[in-house]
Amino acid sequence: MSSPCKSWSGKLTAWFDGEMGREFSVEVREHLIACPSCRSAVSSWRKLRQDFAALQGDSVSTETLTRIHARLDEALAHEVRHLGQALKWWTVAASILAFVGLLALFSQEVESFGRASASALLEVDRAFEELLSRSSPPGPREQ
Repeated sequence: MSSPCKSWSGKLTAWFDGEMGREFSVEVREHLIACPSCRSAVSSWRKLRQDFAALQGDSVSTETLTRIHARLDEALAHEVRHLGQALKWWTVAASILAFVGLLALFSQEVESFGRASASALLEVDRAFEELLSRSSPPGPREQ
């Protein structure tokens, strides 16, 4: 099988697959007349297409198609039910996880709030002790 020109490879495959408009088809035909390697490539592609067409089997009966559709619908319904049940359990698990996370968050906040209160009291106590330990100036009665 020969290869088409590098600059025409993509254009030829698009034309061969019917993806290009009429104006482009004229340009491709002119190139095929002038280029033996591209002409040979298109010829081998046509032969492959004919071989594949010969390999295709007979058409499938309507009864067979109906049975296939019924089995596919049944399998899809089973899959949807299964996914629905799985989704329900994942929702329960996510809710429990969210609840535990919030519980942990609030318990840390309460604990840190308690520590903040205790440390604030210690600072107040120290300040009060410091005031008491200072020698105070004598008041009017002490003189």
